[in-house]
Amino acid sequence: RPPPTTATGESSNSFDGDGGKLTDRFILGLQVVLPTGEIVETGTRSMRKLCGPDMTRFFIGNQGLFGVVTKIRMRVIPNPIEKHWGLAMFSSLYDLFMAIAVINRKTPSYPWVMEFMDEKFLELSGMGKSLPQGILLLTSVKGDAPGEVEWKLGRMLEICSEAGATEIRSLEKEPIELEVPDYYHKVFAKKNIRELSGGALMYAMRMANTEMLKENGLLEIVGECIEPPLSKLQDTIKEIEKCKDHFISQYPDLEFTIYGHGGGPTIHPGPICPINWDYEKIVKVVHEVRNYLLKVRLKYNMGCGEQGIFPNHTEWYKATHGEVAYNLLKDIKKTFDPNGILNPGRI
Repeated sequence: RPPPTTATGESSNSFDGDGGKLTDRFILGLQVVLPTGEIVETGTRSMRKLCGPDMTRFFIGNQGLFGVVTKIRMRVIPNPIEKHWGLAMFSSLYDLFMAIAVINRKTPSYPWVMEFMDEKFLELSGMGKSLPQGILLLTSVKGDAPGEVEWKLGRMLEICSEAGATEIRSLEKEPIELEVPDYYHKVFAKKNIRELSGGALMYAMRMANTEMLKENGLLEIVGECIEPPLSKLQDTIKEIEKCKDHFISQYPDLEFTIYGHGGGPTIHPGPICPINWDYEKIVKVVHEVRNYLLKVRLKYNMGCGEQGIFPNHTEWYKATHGEVAYNLLKDIKKTFDPNGILNPGRI
């Protein structure tokens, strides 16, 4: 497997963690070293929330702006004993996102993994050779009680079928023998990914896709994400298709994939260029795509992810939350960091 992130790093960037919601569910308190050298303890040692404002929330997601997290008090639970994988194939993004919306509304605690990949992504990754035709939704569930994972996975696949999936499959009952292109073995060795099978192998191929593109002379140039409200998923599809058509018309040798994570839902519109594009051209396209997607985010009140790149999204933050909120954030920064020594210039 790839090297794990640290818990302090995940809390500082507000990442969800392996299986989801690390920062929301399990962090009880923090020890933080302030830029002034002082040490503060936040939160509580009990399972209940503390009385009064919880300073823990100042530092979760602060991205190293207010202090350095050095210790975490966490609730720790056993890893579930069973995990099953399943897939659903869709003929359109509309049907896929209909399924994702219903799963998030009716079964929000079920998915451990819920990754989707369009046909172009599957083609470029080499995964499409072994899969039924269509857009892939790959999912996994965990459980402890007898029959729990079968029931959870069955419910999710039933929702996919009702939303228009062309095929659904439990990979425990009907495994797929994936044809793994040779270049993946080198990527897996580099990432320390061991022998895998079924859904876990698909997931590994999905995560290794960026490095695999280089083997084919391609480069994903924008790691953007858009996170629409569930009620705006169908509108989002139209905007993504417009974005895709616009940039391919401007740059005919550009490829465009759509993939992401159904639990957000987080959508990655992925422009892919030939690896021999010059640097200035890549930077130009990156800025154009980001500006295009910024307008889409603001139009539908979308979120902006938690990938630790706040300075790239200050315009979104100001437009979404207002100048008063942004100025308040600057004042908080000055209070915690009066000398401006932590990530200077990032607010």
